[in-house]
Amino acid sequence: MSNENTAAGNGQAASDKQSSNIDAALAAAKRRKAAKAGEGGGAPEAAKAPRKVYTDEERIANTQKLNADRAKRKADRKKATDDKRAEAAKNRGTPHMSKVEKAAKGLAPMDGDTETFFNEIKGALGAAQIDILTAHLAFYSRASATKGSLEIKLAPGARVKIVSGSPKLIGKTGTVAKWQRVRCFILVDGIAKEQYLFNANVEALEEPAAAEAPSEPPTDAAEPAAEEQAATPPAEVAAA
Repeated sequence: MSNENTAAGNGQAASDKQSSNIDAALAAAKRRKAAKAGEGGGAPEAAKAPRKVYTDEERIANTQKLNADRAKRKADRKKATDDKRAEAAKNRGTPHMSKVEKAAKGLAPMDGDTETFFNEIKGALGAAQIDILTAHLAFYSRASATKGSLEIKLAPGARVKIVSGSPKLIGKTGTVAKWQRVRCFILVDGIAKEQYLFNANVEALEEPAAAEAPSEPPTDAAEPAAEEQAATPPAEVAAA
């Protein structure tokens, strides 16, 4: 029995000691906090204001105000996005027309008579007939180029001028890289890639004739005059 009492007493003493240590640590922490506040000159913390209690009407009004502000911000963001898209569309131009405008820039210019005839056709024919006429003209152009190419022979290295075919190449000059029965490869001046054309699309340029070296006068041309002067008597020379 005495052993049990001794054990219980020891346990109580240990618990009291632990509690005492905790209390001492809390007191030391409070002293450090007070000392730190004194060194910094800080004022003691003010007591927190009591939390405001809203009525049901105030809560409903606050909720409505928050919803209105959120809706306004959303509308402002949508308006800014729409304005940005409209400005981009304005600068970009009409949809799908950029390709048409780019193709128009690649067309070769027409002379006056051709342009007049072209405008008359546009005014006289409908869209369907213009499409049919375009197909016939494209076929005629290809057939003429194929037929006309059969009789043309081009020597590799020859200088040529492009007279038909691709509008962006008409009027340019180049050198024949390879010749075939109907087609040829041309190294166009200023373009790195070889261009594949019909033989009838080019015309050979006349090579400038090589300048002939001037012929030297015969070396004995002045000799007769010297011999004649030597044969003339001194009296005749003086009289002369």
